[in-house]
Amino acid sequence: MSLFARVLLSLSVVLLTVPANALPSFDIDLDTPPEKRWVKVVAHYRSDMIAMGKALGPLLAQHLGKEWESWLQVAHFDPEYEAELQGIVDAVNDSSSTLNSAKLTTLLYEIGSPTACSAALWAMRNGTVMQGRNMDYAFHFKLPGGSLMNWNNVTFDVTFHKAGKPLYKTTSWPGLIGVHTGMRFGGWSIQQNSRSALNDWHENLKVAKQGGQTFPPETLVVRKVMDTVPHFKDAVAKINATKFMAPMYFIMSGTGPFEGAVLTIDRMANHTSSTPPVVKVSNTSTGWHLVQTNDDLGANLSQPSLDPRRPIANYMLSGATQDIISVEHLMQFMHSSPLKNFQTVFSTVMVPAKDYFKTTLPDEPPGPIARDLFAKGPSSPASVATTRSLRGSGQSQLKNIASHA
Repeated sequence: MSLFARVLLSLSVVLLTVPANALPSFDIDLDTPPEKRWVKVVAHYRSDMIAMGKALGPLLAQHLGKEWESWLQVAHFDPEYEAELQGIVDAVNDSSSTLNSAKLTTLLYEIGSPTACSAALWAMRNGTVMQGRNMDYAFHFKLPGGSLMNWNNVTFDVTFHKAGKPLYKTTSWPGLIGVHTGMRFGGWSIQQNSRSALNDWHENLKVAKQGGQTFPPETLVVRKVMDTVPHFKDAVAKINATKFMAPMYFIMSGTGPFEGAVLTIDRMANHTSSTPPVVKVSNTSTGWHLVQTNDDLGANLSQPSLDPRRPIANYMLSGATQDIISVEHLMQFMHSSPLKNFQTVFSTVMVPAKDYFKTTLPDEPPGPIARDLFAKGPSSPASVATTRSLRGSGQSQLKNIASHA
């Protein structure tokens, strides 16, 4: 088992024992010098960032071995974003924080740090699409006083402003400047999910070396698109055509009717024949909802899944109609097992058509969604037994993903 995997598995206890407060919120002015943009975030989290650097540094060194420098050579950082990272390093002002370590932290997905996230897209009858996101990813570190911390203890919201107006909003962690969960106001929302079966960091690095180019980390690609592309359709096209070092999923929603899609990404935009096409929500009895976890959506969305969380969630939704759709119900759905699990560190609901964005921590309300909202579904003893069996296998599957990372 890798060090990253041991970190994840140890958190099954930590997540239940460490309380988390409501999310802090910060503003980033994109018209200010890049080196100064994150100073307030660092001031708030400096002791956490030093502890995180001391914990993560040895993990990265052992995980990457002699390929540490190789990753820095194949990764491209836009000068503006590199200046932001340097400003963070200068503000932390500790030996645990260097520009190279900041760059490698930005590359955590590409270098194989395991996650097990989930997404749900719901489309109302009028076409308004809502997006639910669970971030299932954990990392623990100790503060000088001995307190054991986790990602949920340092999760915050940040709103990026341009020309005096809010441009987009994200949920993030200290030291990260990219976007894995975000919404452009009046435009579109996005989250990134792991494509667990294929995200091998050795293969990612091999392909990147063969390209003879340098490639930006995926979170910085998404941020650049958020900076520059206002409309959903253009953002989908841009991201789907980008050459990423690693395979992954992007789940996106927009302001227009039934603008909701799941993108399955191959390395270097190869789009192999076995890779699912872009899958979209629709105004049908089965197409108004889409669930994406960490395995591929087949041509037949009801075909067997490698990740049991998806069929459980789809089974629940098969017993519902569009009448259940609301931001409150979607957050409750994301707070329901097995989508919410021992690795969940935050849940977000985004509705670009309403400029709605809300993130909650795992120990915050609401509770799980009421079962009577799915009364249309089968209720035989066999069906109940099947659901319970799948729910148990879903939790086991998450632990298997971590143990084989």
